[in-house]
Amino acid sequence: VMSYTLCENQNPKPLLEKAMGLSKTILLVEPGTPLGFENILKARDLCIQQGWTILAPCTSTVGCPLKNHESDWCHFIKRLERTRSQMFLKSAKHSHEDEKYTYLLAGWTR
Repeated sequence: VMSYTLCENQNPKPLLEKAMGLSKTILLVEPGTPLGFENILKARDLCIQQGWTILAPCTSTVGCPLKNHESDWCHFIKRLERTRSQMFLKSAKHSHEDEKYTYLLAGWTR
């Protein structure tokens, strides 16, 4: 599992390649932003080039239909309840926040 890792590295490809050499399954989670989605697309392309199978969220090996779509990108939203301390620290008015993320699950099946 690599969570919010690609977005924190200037050159994430070697890190991803190392992870691919250590495991038969990779779960990548990135922020649900255009940049996070771009990182997932690059990782997806690398996985396909190296013979990995894309398991989720989209199992197609053809190009992503949202790849060149400027106003939309593949992301999901999970509502998270905040604790009282989180509400205080964030000066939050709501007892929840909607966390946006994008992900890729790939496996080595050969």
